[in-house]
Order: sequence, then C-alpha cells, then structure tokens
Amino acid sequence: MSEAHVIAFANQKGGVAKTTSTIQVASWFAMKGRHVLIIDLDGQGHIAPGLGLEKSDGLYQLINEKKNISDVVISARKNLDIVTNNDKSTLVQKFIQEIEFDKQYFLDEILQTPREVYDVIFLDTAPSKDVLHMLALIATNTLVIPANMEFFALDGVEYIVRTLNDISKIRNVIPPYLAGILPTMFDINTRLTIENAKNVEAAFGTEQTLPPIPHDVKIRECISYGKTIWELDPTCRGAIGYENLPGIRKNSAGRVGGYLHISEMIDSIIEAGRK
Repeated sequence: MSEAHVIAFANQKGGVAKTTSTIQVASWFAMKGRHVLIIDLDGQGHIAPGLGLEKSDGLYQLINEKKNISDVVISARKNLDIVTNNDKSTLVQKFIQEIEFDKQYFLDEILQTPREVYDVIFLDTAPSKDVLHMLALIATNTLVIPANMEFFALDGVEYIVRTLNDISKIRNVIPPYLAGILPTMFDINTRLTIENAKNVEAAFGTEQTLPPIPHDVKIRECISYGKTIWELDPTCRGAIGYENLPGIRKNSAGRVGGYLHISEMIDSIIEAGRK
C-alpha cells in the first residue's frame, strides 16, 4: 500500500466554503472506495456537524493527550473517518507553540501513522495564519484554495500565496503543490462574479483557476442537514456543475465545475504522483 496523499483546503479568509468543500470532496473519495481521513484543524469544529455528528475534542486528544490515531477517529461514513475539533483547539495551539525544537515538522510527524493506514487525508484549516494553518501547509502534498468571487476572499488568496513563499524558505521543507484557486458560490449571472473570476485568471493563470462550484441552495441545505451533496442531491448543479459553461475541461458528467469536477481533478493529481 502506497503512502496516503495529504490534501489541504485553505484560505486565510473565512466564509469561502472551505469546510464544505473538504466534506464534499472527501466524501466523493470515500464513495469511490478509498479509505479517507479528515482532520479538522479549525477550532470552529464544523466538520463533525457538517456530517451530522457532534463536535468533540479529537484533535486535543491526538496532540495534547498523545493518544493513538485509532483511538480518536470517528467513523462518519463508510470509508470516511474524521478527527474532530472544538474550542480546545486553542490549547492544541498553545501546546505546539511551546515545543522548543523543529515544531514546523510536528504535524507532518503526527501524520506518519495515518499515512500508512489511509489512502487520502484531508486537512481542514482555520481561516487565519495560526500555527496549525502553517503546519498544515508544511505537511500537505496538494493545496486547494477555495475563494468566493468577492474582493476580500481574493485578498485571502494573496495572503496564502505569500505564506507559501515563506514556507519555501524553511530548511528541508518542500511547499505543497498548488492545485489551484477554487471559485466557490459562483453565480454565473452576476457581473461581479465574472469580473473577479477574470481577475483570478489574470493573477494566477487559467491553469491555476479551477472549474467553479456553482451557487446552489442544495449545498447549503446538505450541510445544515448533516448530509453530503452526494446523499442529498447528486445531480444538482453544485454537485455536477454547469451544463453550458464554456470550458475545454469537462467532468465525467459532461459538464464544467461542481464538486464532481474538482474531485476528479484531485484524483488525477494523486494518480499522476503515484506513477
């Protein structure tokens, strides 16, 4: 069994569907038979309720109490385990900050055992440049930056790109592969959305601008019901994308965008890395 691929969804701006995207993509991999783990590094702890479960202090137990990963994971779905988080995240950060030597490798070392057990590991980070956010970027293989097409969300993209540059200067650390900017809550009928999407392409290039996640009430509903989009409505626009949106790349449903598209693109990145 090859070592698990680690994927982080991160943006230093909140409200960009970071946690929602983590849940939908991770659950797609689980449905495809991969053994998947989500680690919630955000003290808001929204991964658990987003999957219909209660918040708890799984991350605190894993790091502060030094419990084994097998003792703290919760089975959320078939093939999908999670390490939960809650307001004890501040104690986790304090614990890490007090480490004297090589703290930058701490999370990477914590992931050694999960990498041997799982096929794919997803890290859901806090919308800030805290210590867990930084360690997640160091430990991850592939980074996706979700951003709704608003000015402040795009500002967060610039911050995280600068953070990647900072990471590249750390001894013996290879920055993650940037899969791209994921436009979320994308409203094709709104001029501001289109203008900001063009700004992203101008700044980062078309290859690093991923197919968008359409604005779809079904996405909000599935999170509030504790379900995944694949359970609630797998044929909705948020799941399978736009039918008529121009684009060379299409997903397996013959459409552009939606969580199906980004999931399949990440799957291709993982498979390419194994060759």
